[in-house]
Amino acid sequence: MGNFITRFDTWIGLKLFHPIIIFLCQITNQTQYAFSRSLWFMYWVVSLYYNDSVIWQTIAFVCALGGLIGLGMFPDKPVKSYGWVRLSFWVILIVDLIPFLSLSFYTIAISILLLFAEYALTIKTIPPIKKKEKLGKVSNATQ
Repeated sequence: MGNFITRFDTWIGLKLFHPIIIFLCQITNQTQYAFSRSLWFMYWVVSLYYNDSVIWQTIAFVCALGGLIGLGMFPDKPVKSYGWVRLSFWVILIVDLIPFLSLSFYTIAISILLLFAEYALTIKTIPPIKKKEKLGKVSNATQ
């Protein structure tokens, strides 16, 4: 069963998440590590705004501050993604998609955001953008 989950996790990452992440990394000129750190930073900032508990806001503020420092000082430092983290976000997402168990749209959006952050870490390298080939025709103005 564990082998099936690992293969499914790899397949869904390659087919669903990687093309979008690679495109976004190419147009923003970021590495996959900087992209992941940016999404985690965004999560902590949004958590700071949406939570009412002073304790949770303090934790979110400290994590957002740490994420900002890490994003500024070590944006391209390799980070490892763990399968159990992705699995936990998938479980949260699936439970939230069940109508009578759904917590809110917020948790669905956050689960998808963090899945993108974690799948970005599974990409080895970001390929360069393919430039359009020149046609090789000479215009009439230069003839």
